[in-house]
Amino acid sequence: MLATSQKNKIYKVCFIVNNGEWLKILFHLITLKT
Repeated sequence: MLATSQKNKIYKVCFIVNNGEWLKILFHLITLKT
């Protein structure tokens, strides 16, 4: 049980980080286009 909750926490952090990276990439693409 403890191992699964830790895995979920790590997964959530990774997911947030990945979303942040995508937002940065999208922002750069938008600023380059204009």
